[in-house]
Amino acid sequence: MSQNDLGNQRNKFRLFLAYCKVGLIGFGGGSALIPVIEKETVKDLKAISEEDYTKHTIIANITPGTLPTKLGALSTPGTSVACAYGGTLPGVLLTVFLLSIISFLGGNALNYISYASIGIIVFIVFLLAEYIHRVISGGKSVQERRFFTLIALFSFLLIGGKEIRSLLGTLFGIENVDFLSPILDIATIDLMIVTFFIICFIGQSRNYIKIALAAVISILYFAAVSKSKLLELPVPYLQIGMLLLTVGSIIYDCRETFSVKSSIGKKSKPRLSKETRKIILSMLVFFILMVVLYATAALLEGTLVNSGSLSVTDFSLKCIIATCTSFGGGEAFISIADGTFIENNYMSAGNFYSQVVPVANALPGPILVKILAGIGYSYGAGHYTSPAFGWLLSMLGTAIGVGCSSILALIVMLGFDSLKDSIRLNMIKKYILPVVCGMLIATSVSMFREVLVVFREHLEGKGIGYGLVISISLYLLIIYGVKKLKLPDVAVLICAALISLVAMVILV
Repeated sequence: MSQNDLGNQRNKFRLFLAYCKVGLIGFGGGSALIPVIEKETVKDLKAISEEDYTKHTIIANITPGTLPTKLGALSTPGTSVACAYGGTLPGVLLTVFLLSIISFLGGNALNYISYASIGIIVFIVFLLAEYIHRVISGGKSVQERRFFTLIALFSFLLIGGKEIRSLLGTLFGIENVDFLSPILDIATIDLMIVTFFIICFIGQSRNYIKIALAAVISILYFAAVSKSKLLELPVPYLQIGMLLLTVGSIIYDCRETFSVKSSIGKKSKPRLSKETRKIILSMLVFFILMVVLYATAALLEGTLVNSGSLSVTDFSLKCIIATCTSFGGGEAFISIADGTFIENNYMSAGNFYSQVVPVANALPGPILVKILAGIGYSYGAGHYTSPAFGWLLSMLGTAIGVGCSSILALIVMLGFDSLKDSIRLNMIKKYILPVVCGMLIATSVSMFREVLVVFREHLEGKGIGYGLVISISLYLLIIYGVKKLKLPDVAVLICAALISLVAMVILV
C-alpha cells in the first residue's frame, strides 16, 4: 500500500471516529447537530469542504428520515456506510441496553442520565449560537447580513410558536399557553417547501408581478397548513400548483440553454464517474444490510412463539413507511411512531411513553432510529418472549431507519451534482442556511425548556429558579473555557456534564 493510500485510509478512519463522537455527544438530534458535525468534519478534521457540507445540509433537510444519519451517508463516497452507522449506533446500543436492564436499575438510571444531559444540552446550545453567528456574519455586506438576520428571525417566528409557548408555560407554570397560536405553528417541512418555492419560482427575476404572486401563494399556503387552520384550502392542490409554477418558471428561464443544447450535433456517451459508482455501491450496501437482517429475523421467527398476529414482515414494512414519511425531526416522529406501531399493538402506549420515549430523549443520537430500535426490542422481547430476538429486531429497525434515510439522500445527491452551476441552486445554497438558523433558534428554545423541565421535575418549589441560575452559569463557563482557555470541546463537554450531574445530586 502506497503512502498516499495509507493516508487516505487514516483520513477515512478519522472521519468515522468523528461521527462516532457525534453519536456519543449528539443530544438534541436533528438540526441541532448540524453545527456539531460541521465543527468535527469541516473545521477540525477538514475532511469535507464548506461548500460540500452546505450541499449535504440542503439534501438532508429536503429528504425524509433522520438528519444526522443522512449527513453521515453524504460525507464522502468511501465512508458513507461507516459514517452513517458511526453517528447512529452509539445511541441505539445505549437505548436498547438501557431498555433491557431498566427493570433492574429502576428510574434512577434515567435520573442520572438526565442530570448529566443538562450540561451537554447547554454546551450544544452554545454550539448552535456559534453556528448561527457564523452564518449571519458570513454575509458579504452589512445589508446582506441584516437580510440574513431577518430571514432567520422570520423563519423562527413561523415555526417557533410551540417552543415559545412551551417555554412560557414552563417558566410561569401555565398549563395552556395560547400566545399567538394561530400564527406561530408552521411545520418545518412546510417552511422548507415555501422556501424552495420562492427561490425556484422567482430565481433572479425582478418582476414585481412574479414576486407578488409568490408572496400571495406563500401566505395562503402558510394559512392553510398552520395548526389552527386559518384558511380551509386544499393543501395538495396548492402544492401541485406551486410545483407546476416552479417547473414552468425554470423551463421558461432556461429556454435559451435548451436551444443551445439542441443545436449540438453529436453527444458523447455518458459514463459513470468513480464517485457515482461509489455512491451506488453505498446504496447497495445499505440495502443488503436491511435484507440480511430481515431474512435472519424472518427465518428465526418460525422457531419462536408469537403471542399475536403480528409478524417481522409487517414490522419491517411499517419501519420503512414510518421512515420514508418522516419529516420535521425527532419530535414529529414520536407521533408517527404512535400511529404506526402503538395503535397496531406492537407495544402498549404506557411502555412507549414511559420507557422508549424518555430513554430515547435522554440519550444521544437520532431519535427516529432510537425509537425504531426501542420498539423493535420491546416487540421482540414481548411478543416473542425472547430478549435475544428483541435485540435482533432492534438492529433490524436500526438498519431500516439508517438505510432508508441514507438511500433517499444519496439518490438526491446523484442528481444534485448535475445542477451545480444552476443559478437557483446557488441561491438555495445562499439563503437556505439563514432559514436553517431560524430552525436552530427554535431548537435552542426547545432544548433550554427541556433543561428547565428536568429541574422542575426533580426540584420542588425553586426548581425553575435553580435551573435558570445553573444553566446560565454553565453557559458562561462554557464560553470562558472555549474562548479564553482554548480548551478542547470534549474537555468542556465532560466538565459541563459533571458539573450539572454533581449540582443536581447535591440539590436533590
